[in-house]
Amino acid sequence: MRLCSDIDTASMPAVEARHLEDLVRSADVRQPPPGIEGNTLSRDHFQYELHVEAEGKEQVIRIAEPNVSEGLKPLIKELVKLAKKGGRS
Repeated sequence: MRLCSDIDTASMPAVEARHLEDLVRSADVRQPPPGIEGNTLSRDHFQYELHVEAEGKEQVIRIAEPNVSEGLKPLIKELVKLAKKGGRS
């Protein structure tokens, strides 16, 4: 199953946008955990590809479920929830 959505905090209510931005900061996406490349065990796990754009810079994170850090879990959970609702663009 593939789930994909574009979520733009500029089009969200301020409280929701601030919450999502706080999750991005807490996840520290500037220092992503080990990715999925070369990990043959990842085939049977959920895999995530996140594109985070902030301050004119884009950070791409590709990661498999067993490598998701504790800091990244709440962000992924929230993004999945928003994507299932249809996201916001």
